[in-house]
Amino acid sequence: MTNVVGRLGGEEFAAILPGVDAEMAVEEAEALREAFAKEAEFVNGLPVGATLSIGVAADNQVDPGLTSLFRRADAALYAAKSAGRNRVVFIGADDCTALPALPGTVRTSPTRVDDEPVYLMQCKQVPSM
Repeated sequence: MTNVVGRLGGEEFAAILPGVDAEMAVEEAEALREAFAKEAEFVNGLPVGATLSIGVAADNQVDPGLTSLFRRADAALYAAKSAGRNRVVFIGADDCTALPALPGTVRTSPTRVDDEPVYLMQCKQVPSM
């Protein structure tokens, strides 16, 4: 299977990266967020403030189903936006694991960062960290 990137609508895009583990997906999303912020500082010589909020979802199943992945990625995106924007948030395969991947946070494992948890409305709980 190959990587697929596409526009979902408005300002939302999706990237499907088969064979990429959760930690690598979060690292790539964070690198994209940082690169975008750096490039968006000036447009035609004028200062511009533009940032990315990115939701990442991963699944360790062979064929997880796109509906489930998109639902979790969308929840992660809105968690990133509601947590202040300009950040990456990861939601794991159990639908209720949230990883706020903030600039400067220390990742202690692919399923944990040392930071405040994000409340997920569809789970009605604060994930334990």
